[in-house]
Amino acid sequence: MRRSILAFLVSTSALALAGFAQAQSCTPAGSGAGTVTSHVSVSDTSSTAALQTMPLKLTYSNGVTANLTLAASSSTQAVAFHTISGVTTTVTVDLISTSQTRVKISRPTVFGAPSLKVALFGGPTSRVAFDIVSGTVVTAGSGVGQTFAPITMTGNPWVASPYFVDRVSVGGSAALTDLHKTLRITFTTAMTGGTLTFLTDTDNLL
Repeated sequence: MRRSILAFLVSTSALALAGFAQAQSCTPAGSGAGTVTSHVSVSDTSSTAALQTMPLKLTYSNGVTANLTLAASSSTQAVAFHTISGVTTTVTVDLISTSQTRVKISRPTVFGAPSLKVALFGGPTSRVAFDIVSGTVVTAGSGVGQTFAPITMTGNPWVASPYFVDRVSVGGSAALTDLHKTLRITFTTAMTGGTLTFLTDTDNLL
């Protein structure tokens, strides 16, 4: 009997550890046409000035939404903060190179506080386009893009589903599949606390 109990405890502990190891996950990014907007040209060199034109909206599990503006903290970084029920969500955007931008969403774990459900980057008024095609230039002037790539996932169990929408027409040409103005990250299992860091590519629209 004791051996049976011990075996049960060992097996359930192993399952718990396996579940913890896979507690955070990110589904492959999807994309769609959405609302197409036209711009004269695009540059693969982004800037914090352009990032400050990109709207940011956070939606929580209690239905509260927060419309934020990224503020430049250096020549290559922009940051936004929002506090709800004493818990601060921080969004940091770092311009690493012309083809890579690192985005970090983080918040401490405080049980009982509203969880993060949606992080929405961009929109029709933004001068930033996400170039989601790696390894090749699709739209002239956009340079090589970066497929959505998670690099850090920590915290309590959550599942993130990224989706790019609102394609961009450049120079009068038809919109192609690389440039999108909006990135919506839906936490289908809400983020109570933790960190999601990912790579993308941000271009400057003119």
